[in-house]
Amino acid sequence: LPAHATPEQIRDVVQSWLQRQARRVFAERCEHFAAQLGVRYQRLEGATAWHPEVQTYAVSDAATGAALGTLWVDLYPREGKYNHAAVWPLRSVSTDLKRQPQAALVVNFDRQGLTLDELETLLHELGHAVHNNLSNTRHVQQAGTAVLRDFVEAPSQMLEEWVYDKRTLALMGEVCPTCKPVPDALLAQADAARRFGQGVFQSRQHLYASYDLALYGPTLQEPLALWAQMEGATPLGHVAGTMFPAGFAHIAGGYSAGYYGYLWSLVVASDMRTAFAADKLSPQVGRRYRDTVLAQGSQRPPQQLVKDFLGRDFNARAFFDELAR
Repeated sequence: LPAHATPEQIRDVVQSWLQRQARRVFAERCEHFAAQLGVRYQRLEGATAWHPEVQTYAVSDAATGAALGTLWVDLYPREGKYNHAAVWPLRSVSTDLKRQPQAALVVNFDRQGLTLDELETLLHELGHAVHNNLSNTRHVQQAGTAVLRDFVEAPSQMLEEWVYDKRTLALMGEVCPTCKPVPDALLAQADAARRFGQGVFQSRQHLYASYDLALYGPTLQEPLALWAQMEGATPLGHVAGTMFPAGFAHIAGGYSAGYYGYLWSLVVASDMRTAFAADKLSPQVGRRYRDTVLAQGSQRPPQQLVKDFLGRDFNARAFFDELAR
């Protein structure tokens, strides 16, 4: 590849490496991630689902064989299908009721292969899926992703980093033993590319969150005038006549006064990643993460979950260190 490869060139290399094996990529990634968490995903052939392409997995504890839950995986686009990426907790756990969790992971990947962005999406959604499947709470209302809104994205955002880990990608090479691995230089280039402009991006996220909170604050605001004032105070300024709030669906779609949760969850995720700094595939750290965070749902507040996992109080140092790289 040239020194400054285009996204299309990078995609070609990744597609060649994954070689039309999106289903097997998911199965392999589940297998390795499951081993890290002390669980097993077993494909259930012939299981009835809402479409023939949907894969069904039984989730069990690797040590005891005890059944833990079920995961449905719907990988490819088709007419009439939800066209984004999401995980739905179809059923939540309750130890009192001896009720096991079930989740559906739905994405729309290219059948010809995955880009690094798509692989990142896969791990993000898998983070939500294991939050459901490995929850072990007494009550349904506290299970899995039924946590505070500003924490719910942290487990999924934490996993995104694994896409750019050389050892993790090497494990995925088992999908296609004859394919050439992603070159180190290309991986470093992809990692640098995703960091480019992060200061501007996160500053915008801060602006969106601040606008959302101000709009739902104690003082009645005129939306467009407030936006013009707040955006105008940023280094990039405001362009007269633009109406960003008209398309800011989050402020009227369930994230009102909560958009800050995206950025805050990333700060928390960055701190949790520090536990895996020495080895992203550590089964000891993975099992501790399963027991102290995933299994607990909202039985404990997020700050206590993070403290139990890290062995210390939460801080934002890792997030700002990432921005400074």
